[in-house]
Amino acid sequence: MNSSGRIGKRETITRRRRQLEPLHERACPPPLRSSDRYKGALRMTSNGTQVPIKRDWSAISEFCHDVRTPERIFAHYQIEKALAAQLLNSDQDARLSLYAEVYGKLFTSLEDHPQNRNEYRDDRKVNLQTILLRTLVQKGARFGELGAGDCKLSLSMCNHCASVNAIDVTDALLPPGEKPANFQFVKIDGIHLPFADNSLDFMFSDQLMEHLHPDDAVRQLSEVYRVLAPGGAYYCITPSAVTGPHDISVYFDNVACGFHLKEYSYGELSRAFTGVGLRKQAVLFGHGAVNVLVPAKIGIMLEMVMQGVWRRRSRPTTNSVLRHLMGIRLLGYK
Repeated sequence: MNSSGRIGKRETITRRRRQLEPLHERACPPPLRSSDRYKGALRMTSNGTQVPIKRDWSAISEFCHDVRTPERIFAHYQIEKALAAQLLNSDQDARLSLYAEVYGKLFTSLEDHPQNRNEYRDDRKVNLQTILLRTLVQKGARFGELGAGDCKLSLSMCNHCASVNAIDVTDALLPPGEKPANFQFVKIDGIHLPFADNSLDFMFSDQLMEHLHPDDAVRQLSEVYRVLAPGGAYYCITPSAVTGPHDISVYFDNVACGFHLKEYSYGELSRAFTGVGLRKQAVLFGHGAVNVLVPAKIGIMLEMVMQGVWRRRSRPTTNSVLRHLMGIRLLGYK
């Protein structure tokens, strides 16, 4: 082979490596400027300040049901990006207490945060998830929800399960009032699960995995495997890196720079599941109560095809059908 052929081969390998490079290792760009080729603009706010936000920010905010002004969205972005940097740059021991600290700071700093306004998980979504989970979780099972937040879903499972454990790093969103006798809220450090081995039958998380430091995600998965009883299952819902970013960065960047410390592809998450022992896997396709389980490799193959399409076009930031279709819904069995 001549030298030009070898150079061309090396360039191809380099491009492929960059495509496979974990997203959390890529440096987040500075906020967009009006002169950037990417779709960004300096938008003047009511108090005369300029906010570097994408030109299609209004379509994004409508899709996200976000009623805030560009100024407030940018304030959220700046706070969350700084707090996320603390997590990414901290060591393993420091993160055990840092998760609760940074999330507490975010929620107390932003009174208009969607979660504080109770807009992030409406009753209809909870009802649909409950219907689905009751088809996956056996009656009388021992159930745990990681990242329970306001605990609406966990509370809805109490009349179906023998015990329900709502697990989170903060109780800031826990509603007041009396709870069912078989319900308990469990505050954790973000990694360790204070349960005995083989003590839970089903674990569920929705929009949690992406919030963990990549190293901690593997450690938490190991904990999930440990506490699951033989034959138990972990159902993980997380946004796909292929259609991201899905955090506050969607208004400003091409990669997640906020509290989505790592957005995954199906292939990446499937390998992580396999690595801790959850080798039998399935993907859930569908919506609401109409769903079908297929082998995980089908989800991986579909994602690879769509990723090839979106390399040549803009990502479907506001296409609800495609974002839902490509959202990761992975089941791992012990």
